[in-house]
Amino acid sequence: LPSYVTPIHYSIFLEPDLDNFIFTGEEKIDIKIAKPTSTIILHSAEIEVLTASIGVRKVKASSITYDDKAETVTFEFPEKIKIGKTSLNIKFAGILN
Repeated sequence: LPSYVTPIHYSIFLEPDLDNFIFTGEEKIDIKIAKPTSTIILHSAEIEVLTASIGVRKVKASSITYDDKAETVTFEFPEKIKIGKTSLNIKFAGILN
């Protein structure tokens, strides 16, 4: 994963649906950006990202793509994220297995 995006703190909320063997969740990742970028890549396997946004203004990702082989998800934002600390907010769903 790119070294210019460093996670600082994770906050995760999970809501399991045990009757249907699925779950939904929200994650806030406080990150440090070392160089301006419009792309963030994270490890991800067997979940569907519903939405992703960045910063106080909650700028939504313009695209969310998956690389199943590398088990990553890529968020592309419409503008560059500036150097410094910010938060990445993700809503997701998956299957309990």
